[in-house]
This record gives sequence, structure tokens and C-alpha cells, in this order.
Amino acid sequence: MNFLVEKILVTKISGEYSIIINPFGEIYPEESRANLLSLKRIMKYIEEGGVFVNVAGLAFYYSWDGKESDLTGPPYETYRLREGGILERVVLLCMSYLTDTMFYRLTKVRTTFFNPTVLTVYPISDKYFNEIDKVGGDIKVLEFRSAFRSEGNNELIPLLVAKHRIVAQQGESIFLQCYPIAAVRCGLGYLVLIGMKLEKRRKQDFEKVIKTIECIVNKLHRVGKL
Repeated sequence: MNFLVEKILVTKISGEYSIIINPFGEIYPEESRANLLSLKRIMKYIEEGGVFVNVAGLAFYYSWDGKESDLTGPPYETYRLREGGILERVVLLCMSYLTDTMFYRLTKVRTTFFNPTVLTVYPISDKYFNEIDKVGGDIKVLEFRSAFRSEGNNELIPLLVAKHRIVAQQGESIFLQCYPIAAVRCGLGYLVLIGMKLEKRRKQDFEKVIKTIECIVNKLHRVGKL
């Protein structure tokens, strides 16, 4: 299968393209912060049958207008007392609620909230995706903000599986299953989520992403759906 690859501006997003990849991870280009025109264009593209791949972390967490980035949800704020009795407002991005982000509002899909963690991954029982865990010669990925549950009407489709081990107060282990690679069905199309932190030193993670995109195209071409 041959691919024609083209770099486009966010203003050029349209049904002309079968698949669009956002290479900026948690940041997406936004032409109008006041009206979120670019985000609306992206969602329209997906809902009308397009495939939009977000390559790392939480989709649409930050918007970027070409000059500076901005959080898409309300930040967690507190105050600290400075010398002289002056109160100073402090914004704590690390404590901002992930359910307040634009991604959750649009999809109702929850993601993990841990720091980047190396986890062993497991394949799903789908012949188009059951070899992704071995790609790159390593069955571990650097998981970060991967999807684990849909709380709305959008179908969450796991493409790669991992488990977080959480130690409860009583000392017993609880396992949270998550999906470092997944797709969310939105209308007629798919928002593909790469719940990893991609780093240069972990080439194997990047190779898994590339292979997943190939598998998605292959399955859609042959089956018509994921």
C-alpha cells in the first residue's frame, strides 16, 4: 500500500485526507483561542469519517497559536504567603483535573494520571494489531496519560494493553488496566490516542506508533472499521 504524505496547516484540515497526524503531542495548533475554530475543525473532520492521530500524551491538553501555549481546561490554583504578608497566586498544572480538559469534555474518555511509567504491554486479540507489543524488540513502553475508560457514548477501542500496579492503604495490590494505544470512535471516524511519552532514547516506542498507524490503515482498507 502506497501513501502520499503532505505537511498541512491546521486551517487546511478537510475530508480530502484519509488520516491526519498531530506531531505535537499534547499541544495542538489553534488559530482562534476565543472560538476554538481549529479544534472544531478537527472534530468535524473526525466525525465525518477521518482518522486523527495524536502522537503522545493527552490530546488537546494545550492549544498553541504559534507564539505561546495555553491550557485547555481551568488550572488548579492556590495561594502562598510571601514575606511581608503578601499572598501570591500559584498555578499548579500538575494538579489540574484531567476531566476539566477539552479532551474529556469532547470524548468522556478518562486517562491515567501517573507520572511517565515504564510498563509491560500486551496484545489484543485482533489479527491486525496482535503483534504491536513486540515491535521494536521490546515489550515495554513509557506510558503516560493513556486511556482506560469511556464514560460517555463514544466507543473506546483498545489497541495495546498495559496494567498499573497500585498499592492500596491496606497493602494489597490493585491493578488498573489501561491502553497505551487506543482509538475513540467519534461519529464516523476515529481519534487515535498514543498514551505514551515519546523520547529519543526509546526508539522502540516510536516504532510501535508507526506500526499501529500502518495497521489502522490496513484494517480500515480491508474491513472498513476498527
